[in-house]
Amino acid sequence: IQDVRYTRYRGERRGRLAGVGSLARWGALRSLGARRGWKAKAIPITLMVLALGPAVIVLGVRALFADQTGIDLTEALPFSGYQGIIGVLILLFAAVTTPELLCPDRRDGTLALYFSTAVSRHEYLAGRVLAAVVPLLLVTLVPLLVLYGGILVFEEHPLGYLQGNWAELPRILASGVLLAVYYGVVGLAVASLTGRRAFAVGGYLLILV
Repeated sequence: IQDVRYTRYRGERRGRLAGVGSLARWGALRSLGARRGWKAKAIPITLMVLALGPAVIVLGVRALFADQTGIDLTEALPFSGYQGIIGVLILLFAAVTTPELLCPDRRDGTLALYFSTAVSRHEYLAGRVLAAVVPLLLVTLVPLLVLYGGILVFEEHPLGYLQGNWAELPRILASGVLLAVYYGVVGLAVASLTGRRAFAVGGYLLILV
């Protein structure tokens, strides 16, 4: 679709799954500020950096003052408590990114254009859910993986630590994905009720708080 005219598509035809993937890809990029002003990019990036903050600080202290402090990274910042520490950041990140996936489509009337093509309603929904969940993994999962990797680096016997604590990895992955799905789906449900982004953000924060 170009402007208000339909044109013949001459590119590669990659199937319906590729359509879902394209919706997810461009939706995720837009929610993170792609092709938008610097303010739209600054907020998600700042929240991602802050979410990494506790892991970076603890690992930095361990790297610079290991001999003086004798800090035990697993006790100083346990995996089980990390997401609770950054819970407000996860909430704000979801509130900023998820309304951007549905509100513009409702406001600008592009839903009718999507459904006039080969994209079904279920495929559109699947693409939007993926577009909401994948960016959220940047704050629910990536900081824990950074912390886990940092502990491995600073351990005297990394393989021994990995053998003794391998069960933490599936727990980290499961908790990160579960939180991302929860926050993403609730955010999309709220955003589906209005075309006004400000209303969606306010309603989402009100419901979860």
